[in-house]
Amino acid sequence: MSQPAPRFSRARWLWLAVAAAISIACALYAPGIPFSYDPTEYFPKDNNYVRFWLDLTRRFDGLSTLIIGLEEPEQSMTADGLGRLSRITNRLSDLKAGGVLWARSIVNVDSITETADGSLSAELLIPDLPGDAAGMDRIRARVKANTQVLGALVSRDFRAYLILLRTDPRKDSREVARLAQAVVEEERGPMPAYYFGAPFFANLVTSKVYDKLGWIASIFIAFMLLPLALRVRRLSVIALVLFSAGLPLLWWMGLLRLLGVNLTSTSLSAALFLPAAAAIAYARIAEQRLVAGRGPDSTMRAILVALVAIAGASLLASRASIPYLSQFCVALGFGFLMLAAAGLLFVAPALTFIESRPPPQPGPARTFRPLPAALCAFVILVAGAAAASHIRFYIAPEDQFSKDDEVGRMRAFFDRRFGGNDLIQVSVTADLRNPAAAARLMRFTDLADGSRLFSDVRSIAQVLGFLGHGFGGVHRIPPSREALGNLWFFLEGSSDVRSLVLDDRKEAMVIMRIPDGATLRPGQLADAVREMAKTSEQTGIQAAGRRVAALGKTYGVEVPDDRVERILAAAAAPPSPGARDALAETVLARLLAYLGSPDSPWQPDGSQWSAIASAIREDGGEPGARFAELAAGGVVPADLAETLKVREKDIRVAVRSAALAERLTDGATVPEAYAARLQGALADFIAPHPGNGSDVQFRVTGFPVLASGIAAEFKHGILAAAVLLLAACAALIFMTSMKPLPIFRAAVDAALATALTFALGWVLRVQMDSGSATLYLLPPVLSFLASPWLFAEDPPDRGRWAPAFAMGFSLSALSILVTTVLPTIRIGAAMAIGLAMILLVTTVSSRVQAEPK
Repeated sequence: MSQPAPRFSRARWLWLAVAAAISIACALYAPGIPFSYDPTEYFPKDNNYVRFWLDLTRRFDGLSTLIIGLEEPEQSMTADGLGRLSRITNRLSDLKAGGVLWARSIVNVDSITETADGSLSAELLIPDLPGDAAGMDRIRARVKANTQVLGALVSRDFRAYLILLRTDPRKDSREVARLAQAVVEEERGPMPAYYFGAPFFANLVTSKVYDKLGWIASIFIAFMLLPLALRVRRLSVIALVLFSAGLPLLWWMGLLRLLGVNLTSTSLSAALFLPAAAAIAYARIAEQRLVAGRGPDSTMRAILVALVAIAGASLLASRASIPYLSQFCVALGFGFLMLAAAGLLFVAPALTFIESRPPPQPGPARTFRPLPAALCAFVILVAGAAAASHIRFYIAPEDQFSKDDEVGRMRAFFDRRFGGNDLIQVSVTADLRNPAAAARLMRFTDLADGSRLFSDVRSIAQVLGFLGHGFGGVHRIPPSREALGNLWFFLEGSSDVRSLVLDDRKEAMVIMRIPDGATLRPGQLADAVREMAKTSEQTGIQAAGRRVAALGKTYGVEVPDDRVERILAAAAAPPSPGARDALAETVLARLLAYLGSPDSPWQPDGSQWSAIASAIREDGGEPGARFAELAAGGVVPADLAETLKVREKDIRVAVRSAALAERLTDGATVPEAYAARLQGALADFIAPHPGNGSDVQFRVTGFPVLASGIAAEFKHGILAAAVLLLAACAALIFMTSMKPLPIFRAAVDAALATALTFALGWVLRVQMDSGSATLYLLPPVLSFLASPWLFAEDPPDRGRWAPAFAMGFSLSALSILVTTVLPTIRIGAAMAIGLAMILLVTTVSSRVQAEPK
């Protein structure tokens, strides 16, 4: 029996006391480490397109909005369904302390209505829940008439509802999602519920893990102990190495908090590296120390140097401009430093308490000749690298999750009831208090809506047009700043439009839903939207014709092109004397009716009425400035002259546009919303705004537009990181050991294991996502710890214990597969494949030996 190393034997209690003190301090200090729950923290912030999308989405509170869907099980919009929706919405609104800023659904959204005196008021869309069939019919009619909620908060077939939640960014979004989901599950009854948002997705994965925790733990332990029982066969060694593999995690957390390094979901994946790396390193130290005839000090020193070199390589890699790997590499580097510290302060002293034994007699092993092995390695490396280039990086939910899990069912719900899941966002930058800018936004909205490329288009222009119809009788942007300012004032403080326009009215966002089964790719859709933005600058007869055609496609109303051209041409030409007189009489009747109503600010007497009528009839019914003359003559109050002039012009435009709309539809029955929007488009043609909004800037973005580019950038970043880490580890280990040939052989092993891991990930369709991608970096790092060349004489001896622990961690990683959730399956599979390839390559490599001379 060999004696323990003197330096560790004499001071082992001191070393262990230091290790215990560090552990206690970290246990008390580490739990307070900050953690970022930002689902986009791994996105490449130096990418201008990504940065713009993130900034736009944050400005419009998109990243702090969660969506909950409820579906009627059998009928459309039932009293029971509305009652449950109301209770859920109210209870969610009460979760202020839990982090819900507001909750919005059709039961608490405001609707703009016209009162008996012609003014507008905001009241609840559903002021009271109906108690009978007639009441339900009234509710359905009221909801159907409100284009702002139909298709947005309630499906067009009335079979589904949406609840929007705006969360407090200072709160843990996953905890807010958990509280909201608990409320919904208590109240939803027979209605299926669907949850959309990164916090809900994260909670789904967590709940699946907890649900199968018993199975995971059982399989993990069984798969871990099986190779250890067969290869190590010493309970004390197994217990010490496994305990020591977990100890650096505690020290690592304490160090990160001490240094002020925040944990993120990406950097936290470094915690999966460290136990496997620690087990391999500590098992090699233990075997070299406890098996007779080995030199403990040199092996211990070599292992610690390798751990420190890997830490340095990771920290160097963190300085490279590789998407989302900076924080991960920083965390990984500090983790390997803690592995070295724990090995020195705890593992080495603890091993002095375990008795060493003679090594078992090795059986005959098959060896391979160097030249054929080198040729085979070259072929594998080239083929593996070629296959690895085809691996995909998944970032979209439809790729990350299965169609059969909760996320897949949620997407199917949106496709089925709301026309799709994915959105294109358009940033519209301009002074939207300027009528010309707002009018261009409305033209763009109509063109996009009528393109039929999108299942739904939402814009603040639609809201302004709806209000304009209530105030002025025409669904359009008012031509004067003052009138438009009245509409903005009416929306002041409304949280319902917060996702469409900023409070300063300097930027709006148009949201376009991509339909399920769209034939155009997101990039092609974005190009089409950019072309619509250019077209929206145009005014005149051709632009009006395109807009009329777009509105017809939106509502499924066919109007012959030749009829549109003929009527628009007639509208642009000077009217005949008879038409002018008829128009003047109609305008006169409506204006006099207004002046005679109780709502009028002034009621003229008989002579004043006659003077106003004469002014309107003069010059073919174009009195314009004549109101100023009437005011100067004392016929009209001076302070009302401008008001009456504007009122007369609005009536004139409303009458003409209504007549044109009637001619275009040829008297056919059309949807009320179509008639209103068509009249507004014609009003813009016959009474254009002062300017075409040429200063309005459109910028198209959206996650689907960016996804393919981001995914490619992430994949290339992981591949580059693998090469960088491998080269840095080899260089730093060489600088500390100066063993060129063993390090070259170890680097070749690492390259082969890395190429095979990426290739198998593609062949087995494991692929990568934000959770599993960093685990593809196991081979270029851990291969150096598992290498048979760095820590033994030539010919190399792999030993038995380090490979056994590597196999144990590889097999135990498969336990995660029982969760049946694809993101966790990828994590387990990537870890299992990476460790298995390390084990395979190092096993074969140790048997490549030259023939004895």
